[in-house]
Amino acid sequence: MDAGSKKASALANYEEIYALKSKIEFGEAESRPKSLIQSYQALLDVKYASLHEIPSNFDLLNRNCLSGRESKVAVVVHFYYEEMWPLIEKRLKSIPPGVGIFITCPSEKLEIAAKLICKSLPQARIVSSNNIGMDVFPFLSIVPILANEDFEIVFKLQTKKGQNDLGALWRDVMLDTLIGDGDNFLRISERMLSDESI
Repeated sequence: MDAGSKKASALANYEEIYALKSKIEFGEAESRPKSLIQSYQALLDVKYASLHEIPSNFDLLNRNCLSGRESKVAVVVHFYYEEMWPLIEKRLKSIPPGVGIFITCPSEKLEIAAKLICKSLPQARIVSSNNIGMDVFPFLSIVPILANEDFEIVFKLQTKKGQNDLGALWRDVMLDTLIGDGDNFLRISERMLSDESI
C-alpha cells in the first residue's frame, strides 16, 4: 500500500472518530465514569494524530532493516477471545520470518488455540498457563524463556474484546500502532535495536 492509500485509509476512519467524540461531548457518555470518558479522549487523540503524521517519504522504509536481527525480537500474544484472533493473525502475518512468536492461553482454550494458530502460524509456540491477572501471569510465566533465548525486544498483544466502543478503539490503536501492516513493527524494532538508550 503506497503513502496515498495509507493516508486515505486513515482518513476513512474520520466518521468513526467523530461519532465517538460526539458520545463524549453530546450526552451519550454522560452516565459513564469520568475515567472512561478520559480514556475515550486519550485514544481519540492517538487516532487524530495518526491522520496527520504519515510522512511523505513513508514508502522509503527499508524492509530489510532487521536482516540478521530477527531472532532478537519476539511477539507475545495472549489468546482468550478466539473470535478476535483473525485481527491479530492478520497483523502477525505481516512481520518478518525469524521473529519469535509466543502465544499464551488458559488451559481450557488450548485446543481451540492450537487449531486456529498451528495452521496459519506453524512457527508460533503455544504456552498454556493459568489465566491469573488476565494476561499478566501468563506473560510472566514465559519471561524466563524470553530471557534464556536472548530476546531484546518483546511486543505484547492480546485478543482484547471490551464491552463497548472503547474496547474496539483500544484494540485497534494497540494493534495498528504496534504492528499495523508490518511497517510500524519494523520501525519500532529497528529503532530500539539501534538505540541503546531506549
